[in-house]
Amino acid sequence: FLGIQQPLQVLEGIWLSKDLDKVIAATADAVAAHTSPATAIIRIGHSQCPELAEQTANALRQRLGDVPIEIMEIGTIISAHCGPGTVAVFFLGSEREI
Repeated sequence: FLGIQQPLQVLEGIWLSKDLDKVIAATADAVAAHTSPATAIIRIGHSQCPELAEQTANALRQRLGDVPIEIMEIGTIISAHCGPGTVAVFFLGSEREI
C-alpha cells in the first residue's frame, strides 16, 4: 500500500527475520557506533530464544572486544506483547549533542 515491505515473516507461529544475520550485524554495528569498549554496559533481553541472544552477544564482542554483556529473559509483559523470539539490546551509549 505505501511501498513498505514487511521485514518479518511468521514461521510456525514465531516471528523471524528474513535475513537474521543481517539484522544481528546491523544491530551490533549500531551499538558499536554509539558506545566504546572502555565504557560499554550492555544487556540483552530475550523471549524464549537464548541461542539468538548469545549469537547477538557474539556479534557485539566481535566489534567491541571482550566487553561484559549480561543476557537475561524478558519479563512476561513484554513477552506477551512481542512474542517468543524477541531479542532486545540495551546499552549505555556515548553522549549526544542536543
